[in-house]
Amino acid sequence: MHYLSLCAIVRDEDLYLREWLTYHSLIGVEHFYVYDHESKNPVRDTLAGFADKERVTVRRVQGTCPQIPVYDDCLKNFGAQNFWIGFLDIDEFAFSVPDQDLRVSLAEFEPYAGIGATWRLFHSSGHLGRPSGLVLKNYTWAFALQNSYHVKCFVRPGKTVRALSPHSFQYREGEFCVNEDHCPIPPGCHFTPALGKTLRVNHYFTKSQQDFEGKIARPRAAADTRDPANRRNLAEFYAGVQLPWTQDLSIQRHLPALGKAVEEEFLPCPRRIPPANPADDGQDPLALASRLRAGGEREEAQLALCLAAPGLRENAKFWALRALIAREAGRCKRAEVFARQALLRGNSRAAWEQLRALLDLDGYAEEARNIRMMLASYPNSFMR
Repeated sequence: MHYLSLCAIVRDEDLYLREWLTYHSLIGVEHFYVYDHESKNPVRDTLAGFADKERVTVRRVQGTCPQIPVYDDCLKNFGAQNFWIGFLDIDEFAFSVPDQDLRVSLAEFEPYAGIGATWRLFHSSGHLGRPSGLVLKNYTWAFALQNSYHVKCFVRPGKTVRALSPHSFQYREGEFCVNEDHCPIPPGCHFTPALGKTLRVNHYFTKSQQDFEGKIARPRAAADTRDPANRRNLAEFYAGVQLPWTQDLSIQRHLPALGKAVEEEFLPCPRRIPPANPADDGQDPLALASRLRAGGEREEAQLALCLAAPGLRENAKFWALRALIAREAGRCKRAEVFARQALLRGNSRAAWEQLRALLDLDGYAEEARNIRMMLASYPNSFMR
């Protein structure tokens, strides 16, 4: 089973598909479902010798406005093989602001059906003609004002019914999507006020003027361009030029690894925990995570728990250990989510201890003291 995969529909994206695949592999994406919408050069040919079917599943699709049917096809045919599936376009690059690996940030949102990651829109960075090199290196200027609160979704397929739009999904009864602040996003709603401090999607909407002219000429996957109202035009490009910009280099911490991987001309594998070490094969995930934590490898410890079998998530000790590691890493909001999940699964002394420590950190001294007194009053036999 994959912990994290991405789904995308593409058309004539030969210039940018490999960078998009390589980048997301480096930050933890394990598999890709690429739907080829009548590309002149078939995607299978574009990726020949670069990625095999073990990493990238390619399906050819035809017709007008296939994006929503494509998303539904992915959920229906591949949902059971994945813990998370993110639905992005090739001009969208997701990343975790506090973590190197996207999977570690997504763990905080496992209790929900989905997480809406905030867009940040980037413009041409002054390029009229298409520059050589990587998208992430060439386009660094974003709109200074948060003029788009749109989200792109990462969903739990087992809790998701169908796509409603490129930005929203319908979830099973009692399930819902949240933003990074754990506030629900209503079904059908495309936006949220979260500012992208945890999860963000950099949307390189125009790239250069030359690229945008190419985008105008292509049919859109989610809108029928036979209707003039759905056609893009250069007025959009020049309207963006007039807006205030700010330079945003936050995603560029991944550039050194990305540049090296792109030069290798094959799709890299995401990080695995445990590493390729026979001594670690078959090791209990809780024991492995505890050992990594003891060695100061907190992100690796959290990743080991992400990759554990789904059934282990019914164990209160699993969530209590997550809470401890997150608190030690300074991720207090994340630690509180994990501690409360542990308490939902059992009267866990370790989880109460984590919640007490978090309340102390947040200045809730009386609440923390009450938990400490409760733990002192009850013997271990009353708690797991």
